[in-house]
Amino acid sequence: MGSRVLQAIARGCSLKTPNPIRSLYSCSGAKIHSFPNSSSALHCPPASQIWQHKPWSPSSTSTRSLSASSGSSKVLLVNSDAEFSNALSKAQDNQGLAIAYFTATWCGPCRAIAPVVENLSTSYSNVTILKLDIDLDTLSNSLQTSGVTSVPTFHFYKNGAKVADLIGADPHRLKEIVGNLAT
Repeated sequence: MGSRVLQAIARGCSLKTPNPIRSLYSCSGAKIHSFPNSSSALHCPPASQIWQHKPWSPSSTSTRSLSASSGSSKVLLVNSDAEFSNALSKAQDNQGLAIAYFTATWCGPCRAIAPVVENLSTSYSNVTILKLDIDLDTLSNSLQTSGVTSVPTFHFYKNGAKVADLIGADPHRLKEIVGNLAT
């Protein structure tokens, strides 16, 4: 990059040059176009705006367990094989619908469907959703027994028996299955 361009970026001013600029990248992320055989212009914000950022604080990143969320959410974070077995037994005793929601923190579709899952847990009083993170070593037996090979996967249990499953992040199908089984 030429010294005039660097000086222009440092000063935060516009630069017009008779020579075409083929490609130019700035640390501000500004999109710069190159027009061969014409003059190119670089417009960048002042350097004081380029480096502005909000300092990190614990409150700037929102992390919370779904089981600790407020309201009448019935999404329970399951951390072990024993917890999963106990939760299924309790759901059978309550004669409601239990949904095993197999997920992973790194899974984009799992994150995308999470608000739908949360909403379903508050919309149906007789539905309990058990959230199982497949990356937890303490759930290896449950994962093997359930035969989960991809995430998100939903297993639906009614009266202690598995009655349906859904593989993938399909919110319409998820709502349809819950609507049919929760009544």
